[in-house]
Amino acid sequence: MKRIKTNLYILLSFLTVIVCTTSCVEAEINDYGSIHGTIKNAVNGEALSNVSVTLTPGGKTTVTGSDGSYQYIDITPGEYTVQAQSNGFQSNSKSVTVEAGAIGRCDIQLMPGNGVLFIQNPNAQFGLSSTSQSVLLRNTGTDRIDWTVDYNCNWIVAVTPASGSIDANGSATLTIRIDRSQIPDNSELSTIVMVNSTGGNAPIYVSANGSMNTGDASGVVPNGLYAYYTFEDNSRSVVGGPNASIVNPLYMAGAADGTKSVVLNSQSILNIPEGMIDKSEFAVSFWIKGMKNGHLFHVQTNASNSSGKNNSFTLTVNNSGNLHFIVQNYNYWYPSYNKIPAFNHNYLNATEWHHITLSSEFGKTQYARCNTKLYINGEYADMVSEEVNPYDKKDYGAGIKFTMGGDLYDLEAIFGMNVDNLRFYQRQLTDDEVAQIYLAERGY
Repeated sequence: MKRIKTNLYILLSFLTVIVCTTSCVEAEINDYGSIHGTIKNAVNGEALSNVSVTLTPGGKTTVTGSDGSYQYIDITPGEYTVQAQSNGFQSNSKSVTVEAGAIGRCDIQLMPGNGVLFIQNPNAQFGLSSTSQSVLLRNTGTDRIDWTVDYNCNWIVAVTPASGSIDANGSATLTIRIDRSQIPDNSELSTIVMVNSTGGNAPIYVSANGSMNTGDASGVVPNGLYAYYTFEDNSRSVVGGPNASIVNPLYMAGAADGTKSVVLNSQSILNIPEGMIDKSEFAVSFWIKGMKNGHLFHVQTNASNSSGKNNSFTLTVNNSGNLHFIVQNYNYWYPSYNKIPAFNHNYLNATEWHHITLSSEFGKTQYARCNTKLYINGEYADMVSEEVNPYDKKDYGAGIKFTMGGDLYDLEAIFGMNVDNLRFYQRQLTDDEVAQIYLAERGY
């Protein structure tokens, strides 16, 4: 009987390992999505093979198989347009949304016909100053085509003409005019003007940049921007949210964007009277120069441990020069339990400016885990994952002050670090949004 119990215990332990391993595999995070679809004849429903399928933005092209199917895998989440073209058929386009870990379905039907709409250059780029751009439409088929335009954008004044006809081998010119007053400074806006015709449908990709206003890029990725500090001789947020206070402030010229930054050290400390990042979703970004081993920032909470130490959401630089982020007070003040690894990233030269972004979420992609992504100079670098008790997540929502600079118990202040363009979001940022912020704030 004892041997049976022993064998049963071993079997149950083995099954537990299998279940846990399977659960861990299933919980892996997929930061990318995919697009699957089928191209068919709009008249008889037959699948069409060897159809050219183009994905925009990105410019990737593939062809359909014998069953009319195509796919794009490992696609960054976002909005895309899929265009299908084949000899003897009118081209057609559809929009599709790609989400992380999901498949976006995009089936397209092509209408047989000998009139073929072709756009000479489908990119209408207005840059920083232009208010009018022309686009050439062509009919490369043998039959006449009729066309109309369709768009929904408040900064496009008009597209003229709005409709027309093009004879076989003929062409027509569209003129797009925009209202630049509707485009925020330091921003890039984009939209699509669809040309629908009896010879197929095709998109025109329209983009425009707002005027460059160095020192304030609040018009870039404004959605969810809770507070933004540019440190132009003050510590006020330029978009609302709480103002910061700085002990012994010192503002210096020579920031990455050509304006001023603030110097932080053991005597010059930035404080904001809210937790700022003690949220289940958040993002924080800033520029820094002079980053060395020591304390960068933390959140003071009202959830002290038995030692009375109440810092959480702590970002430091370890002895190897790597950024180390820990959410929980418990993990930081009990080193034997501190199993949270530092971020893995390239060496950051202390004499140069670097753009740092943390984008974090709790319990959204993995149960009871906080996953935090690190971006350096607009590019994804690494992610760390920390286990958090979902029934006792006392550090979340408990913040009463955000502190940057200064000492933190045994962590010394980083002497003479320069900080600029400090942003807080109460949501995560996408790869593309981080890149937009970096490009807008780097100043060249």
